Amino acid sequence: MKNSKLKIPNFFVVGVAKSGTTSLYNYLKQHPEIYLTPIKETNYFARNDLKFEHFRKDFKYATTINIEKYVNGNMNREIHCANVTKWEDYLKLYKNVQNEKAIGEICNSYFYCPSAAKEIKAVAPSAKIIVFFRNPVERAFSGYIMNLREGRTLEKNFKKELENDMNKKIKGWGVNFNYLEMGLYFNQLKRLKQHFNDEQILTVIYDDYKANPMKVLKDIFEFLGIDTEFRTDLGQRYNTGSLPRSKYLNYFLAQTGFIKTFFRSFLPKASKNAIYKIIYTKRNMPILKPDERAYLVDYYRNDVKMLSKELNRDLSHWLTQI
Repeated sequence: MKNSKLKIPNFFVVGVAKSGTTSLYNYLKQHPEIYLTPIKETNYFARNDLKFEHFRKDFKYATTINIEKYVNGNMNREIHCANVTKWEDYLKLYKNVQNEKAIGEICNSYFYCPSAAKEIKAVAPSAKIIVFFRNPVERAFSGYIMNLREGRTLEKNFKKELENDMNKKIKGWGVNFNYLEMGLYFNQLKRLKQHFNDEQILTVIYDDYKANPMKVLKDIFEFLGIDTEFRTDLGQRYNTGSLPRSKYLNYFLAQTGFIKTFFRSFLPKASKNAIYKIIYTKRNMPILKPDERAYLVDYYRNDVKMLSKELNRDLSHWLTQI
């Protein structure tokens, strides 16, 4: 079943969502000794946890492509997210590997979905795993802002949005938003450690990455065993917060798949960036209200304390009320 002519990945960035992994993908790709899959998030190793029949419309549109056609082509066009379900298709994502030493992918579902770590272990038992942790309070709110921007929700009230999501009868990656659940890091990390030893896992705190991205990138290069002196161009920012100028039109286009289909099929990257500036704005951005923060701090308090102990890192600042 495995094609010996194609490379097997030797590292994975497994999450968490909304912790800078999109910018990380673009920064790591600059390194001449790193190869990353042209589909940023393949979801291959989480496939057994995916409830395809229950996917939200927007997620289905955003991740549906002709995988076989794509991997048998030149793969010059990067894709943010898709659902690769066949091993032979997944392997072909590495067919353009040349002399790179660090070969892998970045996929946020791998930290959250229960079966992913075991699936990775079965294929790449010596793989190195990188996990980014972000304050779960900020992560949840950032996810909400992203969903407003992407036309996934119209709910103006953040707490109401959390309540609606928690009350979904069917849940899962791509089914509901898992605002709260994704921020419960402790058990997710313990599950990962059941399959990979501490020497194989590098944990990064988003606060450190934001404060000094060059140092964190150097730490990652060292962890991957590649040239640590490479200077990454950090000039461009990725996936920053913004809101649609016309939220109802944006919601309609997202729910009908027009945005993803049109942007993916016809527009070059430069044109996409220009159109994004027209469609989205940073004016009147929502802020996390004190009562909303207090609710989230209380929700995550015990988990943050357990994670702090597990990482031997003081994360008490995540639990502040301001």
